[in-house]
Amino acid sequence: MGKTIAKYFCIWLLITASAVSGVNAQNGNGLQGVVEDTQGKPIQFATVKLSVDNVEIASRNTNAKGEFEFPATLLNYDSIELQASFINKAAETVIVRRENYPLILKIILQNLSLTLNNVVVTSVVKNQNSASSIVFDEEAIRQLQAFSLADIINALPGKKTQPPNLQTPQTITLRTAADGFSAVNNSFGIAIFIDGIRISNETDMQSRGLSSRGFGGSALNAQGKPASDVTYNGFDLRDIPMSNIASIEIIQGIGSSRYGDFTNGAILITTKAGKTPYSFNTNINGGSSSFSLSRGFDLGKKAGALNFSVGYTNSNDDPRDQLKTYDNINVSIKWTKNITDNIRNSFTITASSNFDDIKQDPDDDARVMSYSKRRSIRLSNNTTFSFNKRFLDNASLALNYSVGQQDSYNQYLMNQSPKGIGYKDTTGVYEGYFIPGQYLAVEQIDGKPISYSINMDMQSKQLSTLGLKHQLSFGLSFNASGNKGQGNIVNPNTPRWVNQANQNERPFNYEDSVQFENNFSVYFQDNIRGRLFTKRFNLGAGFRLNTQNNRLMPQPRISFNYTINKNLSISSAYGITYKAPSLAHLYPSPTYFDIPLLNLYTGYIKSSLYLVYTQKVPAENRSLKNAVTYQFEQGINYTSSKIGTASVFAYYKDNKDGFNTFNEFIPVTVPIYDYKINADSTLTYFPTGASGKIWDLSRTRMNNGLHSVDYGIQFSFQSKIIPVIATSLSVNGGYTVSEYKDGNPTVTQVASDAAYARYGAVYVTYLSKQKVSRSSVINFGSVTHIPRIGFVVSIIADYQPLLKGRWDAQNIYPVGYTLYTGEYIPLTPEEARSDDFIYLRKDAEKDDAEKNIIPSKGFWTFNMRVAKEINKKIRLSVSAFNVLNMKPKAYKISNGEGAQTVGLYNYIPVSITIGGSLQL
Repeated sequence: MGKTIAKYFCIWLLITASAVSGVNAQNGNGLQGVVEDTQGKPIQFATVKLSVDNVEIASRNTNAKGEFEFPATLLNYDSIELQASFINKAAETVIVRRENYPLILKIILQNLSLTLNNVVVTSVVKNQNSASSIVFDEEAIRQLQAFSLADIINALPGKKTQPPNLQTPQTITLRTAADGFSAVNNSFGIAIFIDGIRISNETDMQSRGLSSRGFGGSALNAQGKPASDVTYNGFDLRDIPMSNIASIEIIQGIGSSRYGDFTNGAILITTKAGKTPYSFNTNINGGSSSFSLSRGFDLGKKAGALNFSVGYTNSNDDPRDQLKTYDNINVSIKWTKNITDNIRNSFTITASSNFDDIKQDPDDDARVMSYSKRRSIRLSNNTTFSFNKRFLDNASLALNYSVGQQDSYNQYLMNQSPKGIGYKDTTGVYEGYFIPGQYLAVEQIDGKPISYSINMDMQSKQLSTLGLKHQLSFGLSFNASGNKGQGNIVNPNTPRWVNQANQNERPFNYEDSVQFENNFSVYFQDNIRGRLFTKRFNLGAGFRLNTQNNRLMPQPRISFNYTINKNLSISSAYGITYKAPSLAHLYPSPTYFDIPLLNLYTGYIKSSLYLVYTQKVPAENRSLKNAVTYQFEQGINYTSSKIGTASVFAYYKDNKDGFNTFNEFIPVTVPIYDYKINADSTLTYFPTGASGKIWDLSRTRMNNGLHSVDYGIQFSFQSKIIPVIATSLSVNGGYTVSEYKDGNPTVTQVASDAAYARYGAVYVTYLSKQKVSRSSVINFGSVTHIPRIGFVVSIIADYQPLLKGRWDAQNIYPVGYTLYTGEYIPLTPEEARSDDFIYLRKDAEKDDAEKNIIPSKGFWTFNMRVAKEINKKIRLSVSAFNVLNMKPKAYKISNGEGAQTVGLYNYIPVSITIGGSLQL
């Protein structure tokens, strides 16, 4: 399949190249320049970008002499925007006009400092890899005093400003108001790319058996404490090191066809490369603290540069006893070298160790203890090529290999009566045994996730044909993921859960049971620039094709940007994206039903008997399809040199084939046994020849039964600095509506014997719940910057308007029932509501009733950040969350019965982060 796709891709590429073979290549040296620091020294590895109408068209890295060059084929414009940037330097942007193209440009980058007039301390909306991309540069990241990547995400429009929280896994969602499985799918569908390489989240299998425990009980955790693993979910952002990040771009809409295997957004991280001073940073918030040290060494013109960073994060849930702690240590080494002026290579080693630990309380008789250990090492190599050719402009080859070790552990001292247990992993009748009532129960899951990938990307020069300028991007990628751990380690003598719904877990070895999953893809994109009604436009037409499990997944993507005037532009985008299931989705452990036939316990082994029938049901789920999202986005951008910048984006996402669980009943026929007591008090058992049917055996399965819709609006405004008060103002916000549509019918066993006697029914099918959620946050901000003294103060006020969340009442009327013969009988709505089938109705439980949660009124939280720089070397920062200690209240209304409860609504107490940094 992969060879066939590659063949057609090559044919397509040749046809496309032929179509533009008549280009009129310009002669000349193109646009040349040099990037230096304030001391006149050349800066190697600086990034220089060319943009037209705020859309990037090319980029280069400077050589050892600080030089860069762009070919003349990119200069078919009256003017062009050029931006040069480098780590620990303030970016410099210049407008180069046509008459200046022959000149050798000289760009001087100043050290990043709060004493600079034009330093950017907030995120900005840019048309980079998406029309609605939001970019955080190095200074904006420093201002947020981020403990983890989650603190960056919370600064997006429509997100609530929150203090750091390292005690629980930090997963994120984008453009959704959903919770439950919809939120899990949204988070799972967000990809993270580091230096262009996608980090796999498909290899995490730290989960109990899904069949017996369900999704809610699949993660190991101590009693009353949240789980530390994120199986089936998105990334735990605590695991992404912050110490070596240069910039972050967040794609919430439709990304370029270059990026794949995501449905709800992507986070593009660029790490530091090049010479930098020693930089030490620390942040402290309550029981949490983080420390990092980084340095970029210049190894000489021939050897390149070596960047080193190390970070340590520690968090105590309660510093008084330190029973619940989190520790993370990470180290990164990146060697960057210009092999020639046109070839650059970067080799990176990243290692991290995470330890979520719940220690044993000496006063706890149950001896509860739990931990989650995660260690990983990632090797990546990225080689980029720049070509002085007529057609090809640049290419890159990226290789990545990652291996980890995961260990999840939980213990609990059991104190109960002796119980019989089955232990065989095959179907049949056998003698089990009795386990004592007092023992230390242990659960342990061992994982060894492995992933590797290859990515090849190429980009053409601008090619002119039929009055339009074409810039082609194309490439292919291959990635594989597997898990070679010992899996679910089960000791049948000390089980934590015994005969739960007639199920007991068995050892499940990942190395023997889990295959490597391979994903191959190719993509092509044509970025077309021209004029329509005398106004410039940019059209991106892309197509990506993935293949996995012998399935083809076509993903067309198109974006359009139209410049109305120098201040105003509009954009539209539509795209289809897919997300592959994880190994945990595809390879759950088998189901074992242990049905006791004779359970005779006398207190003596000789005269006791536990005869059990085990039914093994395979659970491998390789038929699971990829989740898919159809998304449309419409935006307006406004830029004024006097007023500021503003943008509004409306979006609609249709998420189909999402991953969801359902309850599956499995009828089992078992033989009936009897026994007799011998003279020596032993027991003899024998089959009676009869059999019985067990109807109430059920297990949890995963399928593609989730369907949800998200739509809403996001807006942002950032004013220019008002000179009189040295302050800029901002308003950011969003409003999202999420509709949850469960494609799985709810199947339950008939509750009454009368229903079986009258209809012969054993199971009844009811419609699942439907849910609508809404969320909105508006952020009002001000940034006062006084460069003369290196001082910045930011005030952020979050307002959450009056909103209502609604859960539809679960239907008490059946849509059908199953006979004991296995035949399914559907019912019309009229039949279901008639008294003829009254015994099939079910009572509406309290949790199934319609509920509304209504805040008493819109409520506010106020936050503040202050930063002061001393001698351009030392910076002190303080962030305060909910400084006025606002305690919003909300009413919870159910079934029109009035206000049942009044409680605090998402209350977070005052939280203060103190930070400092030193550069030498």
